[in-house]
Amino acid sequence: MEDDTTGLHTLISQRQKRPSYSRAISQEFSRKSEAVVVPRKRNRRKSEKIRSHSLIDSAVPQHSHSSGAEPETGQSTEGQFPVFDTNDGEESDESEYFSAEENSDSLEYVHQENAPSCSSSASSNDDEIPQITHQNCDNLSPVTLDTYDGNLKHRRAPSKKQKRKRRLLYSSYNLFRELPFYNDEIVNEFKDVHINKPVPTLSALCVKALVTKKKSLARHPIVPHVIRQDIGNAAAFYKEKVEWIKTYLAKFEKEKYPRFQEVLTRSVWNIEPWALNDTRAFQRNNPAADKKISCLPVTPLCGFEYHDAEFYYPSHIMIALSCLLHLTIPFPDPSKGKHRQRKLEGSAPYDRAVKNATASLHKSYPKLMGRFYDKTMPYVYWARGDVNRAKESFIQLIHTCEKSRHKALYMYEIQRMLHFFDDASQLTFDLSMSYMSGVFNKPYYSQEKVAQLICKQISLLKANLCDQGLMTVEKAHMATERWSHCMRAPPVGEGWSRDTFFLMDSLLCFHAHTYFELGIDWIQHAIEKLEPLCKASNADLYIFLSMMYAMQKQNTKCKKTFKYFESLERSYLRNVDKDKVGHCPWQTLLESVKNSVAVRPLKVLWRTQINPPRLSHERLDWPTENNPFIENCNPSEADISCRDLDLYITPEGHLTGNLQMTLPPIQSVLLNPYTGTIAQLPAVYSVTSLGSFHSVQCFMHGRYSHTFSPVIPTPMEIYRGQNGCVVSMIFPGKHQHPGPVKHLLKVFWQGPDGRRARLNLALRIRDHIYQAAKKQVRLLSMDEEMKTCMLEILRLCYLKDYLIPSTDKKEQLYETVEKAYQENKQRQLKHKDGASISLNPAKIFQEHFMKPPILNLLRPPVVFGTDIFFRFKVNEDPCRNYFVVIHTETRTEFKNPKIQERHTIDHPSYFSNGISKSAEGFYYLNTVSHDPVTVCVVNRHLVMTDQVDTAILQPIKEDAHIPIVIGKSLFAISHLQYLYRINDQIESFAEHLDQIHRLTFLGDMLVMVTVSGYLLFVDSQTLLPIRVTVHSRAFALILENLYIYEVSNYLKVQGEKSFRDANNCEFVRAAILLDNKLVIIKTDPEACGMEAEDRSTVTVTSAVSLSGQPKDVCFLSESAGYLVSASIFNSTGKFYRENLYHFDHCGQLLGVLLSLGHGPRSMYPVYLPGDPDLSARYSDLCGQEGWHVYMRDGHDGIICVYLGKVYNRETS
Repeated sequence: MEDDTTGLHTLISQRQKRPSYSRAISQEFSRKSEAVVVPRKRNRRKSEKIRSHSLIDSAVPQHSHSSGAEPETGQSTEGQFPVFDTNDGEESDESEYFSAEENSDSLEYVHQENAPSCSSSASSNDDEIPQITHQNCDNLSPVTLDTYDGNLKHRRAPSKKQKRKRRLLYSSYNLFRELPFYNDEIVNEFKDVHINKPVPTLSALCVKALVTKKKSLARHPIVPHVIRQDIGNAAAFYKEKVEWIKTYLAKFEKEKYPRFQEVLTRSVWNIEPWALNDTRAFQRNNPAADKKISCLPVTPLCGFEYHDAEFYYPSHIMIALSCLLHLTIPFPDPSKGKHRQRKLEGSAPYDRAVKNATASLHKSYPKLMGRFYDKTMPYVYWARGDVNRAKESFIQLIHTCEKSRHKALYMYEIQRMLHFFDDASQLTFDLSMSYMSGVFNKPYYSQEKVAQLICKQISLLKANLCDQGLMTVEKAHMATERWSHCMRAPPVGEGWSRDTFFLMDSLLCFHAHTYFELGIDWIQHAIEKLEPLCKASNADLYIFLSMMYAMQKQNTKCKKTFKYFESLERSYLRNVDKDKVGHCPWQTLLESVKNSVAVRPLKVLWRTQINPPRLSHERLDWPTENNPFIENCNPSEADISCRDLDLYITPEGHLTGNLQMTLPPIQSVLLNPYTGTIAQLPAVYSVTSLGSFHSVQCFMHGRYSHTFSPVIPTPMEIYRGQNGCVVSMIFPGKHQHPGPVKHLLKVFWQGPDGRRARLNLALRIRDHIYQAAKKQVRLLSMDEEMKTCMLEILRLCYLKDYLIPSTDKKEQLYETVEKAYQENKQRQLKHKDGASISLNPAKIFQEHFMKPPILNLLRPPVVFGTDIFFRFKVNEDPCRNYFVVIHTETRTEFKNPKIQERHTIDHPSYFSNGISKSAEGFYYLNTVSHDPVTVCVVNRHLVMTDQVDTAILQPIKEDAHIPIVIGKSLFAISHLQYLYRINDQIESFAEHLDQIHRLTFLGDMLVMVTVSGYLLFVDSQTLLPIRVTVHSRAFALILENLYIYEVSNYLKVQGEKSFRDANNCEFVRAAILLDNKLVIIKTDPEACGMEAEDRSTVTVTSAVSLSGQPKDVCFLSESAGYLVSASIFNSTGKFYRENLYHFDHCGQLLGVLLSLGHGPRSMYPVYLPGDPDLSARYSDLCGQEGWHVYMRDGHDGIICVYLGKVYNRETS
């Protein structure tokens, strides 16, 4: 009890010294009492009146200032947030900043309508605060603090000094006037830019202060258990991140390449950093690759190898440095106003605080800090929402840099930052880009071709800007005009025709519904714009013109246009599936439009593009037939974005997903679900894990045999169990270096009860290799002196973090030691006195075995059941891999993974999409010596349970035939085309079933297409057919006996989703993809494993035909129907496009969204209740109630498709 009283007095003392720390106290101290309201005595009416007047004076004014002066900028109005500037020096308190240990978000304000401000800027005795509502943190209730010993009758009015602070809080110096291209019309657009940042609770401040000093918790047992858990959450990856970054910076500090000295830029046509070297050969093939006209930041979309210094770039250095600075420098206190210049001439206290916090970095990395500190700090301020300081830093760079492209870059970054926070500044962004051309004023830029490229680049940037934000009528008209201007602007002709496809995307995808709402025939409008361009410049456009005629139900024109497309050069046909050549692929679309009552274009409500545009199809990273990617897309929606975006709505109501930025270092992108604008900045110390495994490209080595990590260690969620267990990891990618091996591959486990565990897999594998090598040496038949020497060399390699060599007799270690041993024996024989000469293991080690260790994660992890499988390369032998299985059920099992060395072929294949959720093992394809390839089935203990010769199976190939693991059984198609099963070396062939052409699974149920053209559902346990009911509306494509009229070459299950009917019984919707057909089924998830007479049936509710192969399916509800994307193009097509179709469950086409790019779509549907304030502000353009579907658009952006509120009821 005494300790509790001591702690309370400590808090009271701190409260008295720092009144600006007034914050709501979170209920973590007591979950039972969500609000503490202390009753006031009746005889204090006078004091209450005095208190209310004082609180009104001390609160941040909503409409006016106490001094009567109106602020120039930053005045807080409804929906707007002030921007603070505290750099001017006047008399004031000296303490403006937190110490490095108190580094926090505590002074990041959020506007609260009709509520008093949380800031305490009126009086140093403002110790009693009324009810404070925190609206941006999870599960926080209003809390009231009472006075502890204060007498409010004697409360003083604000002093002149405090009034001056309050005035200065809302005043800001217009830094934009320093720009050489200053324009009043431009600057006035920016004064209302606001940043919504969370106000932390007192417990959040405590957590943040203890994150970097987690060991001190042992000395403070009074810290509540819940806060300890929060500290564990915040500190889970903090240490790993800091150590990793410092390792990279130490590496960068040693490099001496001159190209490290300047920031890379790119043009709108290029994305690869190494392509910007602009060799003469590259420039001849791509004249738009002129580095001197580039003015966009190089988005870090590439990975690199740690030991390969040739492929480092300044962007890598700036990413690492910005992240470390973001965690290091203190936060300003905007409530303190402006400050006196005391200790350092010309330096404000906050500047001195930053200088003190970064002094150790300047000492450790003098070269890097000297070259990149000033270039990185604007992005750090940007990530914190400190727009004024970021703007000032960018302006200083504009004045100090010499190259024109760098001046243009920083001008662009200023506008991008302002546009990032407020969509209203879009017009200003548009105007300022016109001024960017003014910095290209040297004689080189006056050349006709160069000047044309500059103008065309700026025109493309302006046109792309019209396809962002809320899709308004003004943007629709402006987009058409600007894209048309881009196509007419020189240079034109061959090689520049790709701009027509950006116009097509704008007309058919982003703004189609806008024209539809205006009563304009949106298809005819697009035809009028695109048809002349087909004849003029680009014959590839004819295939899309044929599609538009199909949408108009013009059968003759549709076929005629496609035939003309076919008659052109055969090279154009490489973009279209070979199966579609010979007949019009849009015939199915034409029939669907004819049979539907009314087909509307789906409404794109808004589009967000976080990264600068890359308007080029000439991508060197694009997949080819010879080198396909592991994924079928190149994610580029953010600096870090996974193949599956995993979009979702947070408890605070923000849209987010696997989206992170590196410059600026923003851990998670939080969007307003109604408008697509940035809703809030994440806290500095918050750690957001990616929802799935993520790797990036390395342009030098490709991504076909290794995975590569981003520059900053990013936690990735690789497993989430039904029992609540979550496993995350950080990994180094392809790494080879002796120093940081201890900090590389780490896996983190969190149980359903909140318990945590950490596993350094890199060290665990290294220990296993070392112990296995020692054991093998002791078993060798050799002289004891040789054994002792080999063991000592192994010990030195292990302790000094070098590669542990193999101990086989044919390997270098054995041969080297044996040779030294024989030479010693020869010397001993020649020695006169016959003295013995011992081996020198230290010398042998230094001469032959100081090699950096290897730790390469060869493929993404595979989840089977409750276990996770990894495959690593740990030495130079490509056939010697290490298999690791991590168990996730309990903490004890997690801490003891199974590790085993395996001899495999160089790149053994395994298919994660062939592993069901109930699988108790996994498989891989392997061969030993000259033996045939075998399918090896391995259980969770890395014991091979089954081995199948592929000679008895159909050829294994992705999207054709791959084995399937369900439970302990492996299923495949035999060479005689019967269903094959093996379980514990017991083989069986299901000859009672028809012969099989294709095989897949849904849950624990097998789905097959027979050679006779039937669809078949089979129980995986009994191998008996499951009873299926077919609705009559599906008879056009599938008969009651499941006859599908033709043998499908493509079979896949997608869109599996659970629903509940009116009786609260669960059922599952799924889509069976059969070539260009889509079969919608409804099934009971418990159907398998029951007796035949009790087994629930599978119901085929509808079936539709599509133009092209189905790609992604998203079920909305029983009344709202579903969305499906499809494409007639090969995935490697140069102008690949997909169309999105909206069907109801009767098979009727309701709407289309044309001209999307590469998937997967990552669709996330949600029914939103609406926001009346947004609806009123934007004249019902957004904020409406109804279905919102968020997805990847395939053009580097995220879009929201609004379907309306009529589809809001759930029916069975």
